[in-house]
Amino acid sequence: MNLLIFILFTIFFVWGSIGVFKFLLIATQRGQFLGKWQDVLEWLYGKGFKNAEKLLGGCGMCFAHFMSILMFCIYVAVLAAEGMWIWNWWQSVCWYFVFVGASFMGMLRHIPKNNDSPKINQPPNVL
Repeated sequence: MNLLIFILFTIFFVWGSIGVFKFLLIATQRGQFLGKWQDVLEWLYGKGFKNAEKLLGGCGMCFAHFMSILMFCIYVAVLAAEGMWIWNWWQSVCWYFVFVGASFMGMLRHIPKNNDSPKINQPPNVL
């Protein structure tokens, strides 16, 4: 029974992490209610923090990987609070790859393609 609950928690958190990623990806675009975040990303890029800018939303793939790792940490914290995370380190590392891989691959499906929406630092296509 504990294994079934553990697997259901895992499916819920993978699915939820994909939903949170899609929500944040849409909400942080210009014209949306968190659109001011683009100004923060442009400031980071202008100050030379290019990796931080990519990680926090400037690059869809980098942001997806960051979100999958962040959601894994929240997932482990919730399971530990419920007393369900009692694995040793190598099982935790293996489960990290399963969780992050599944959530990252799901998130990749929701990143707009280059011709769907312009990037922050990409000039508009005038041709």
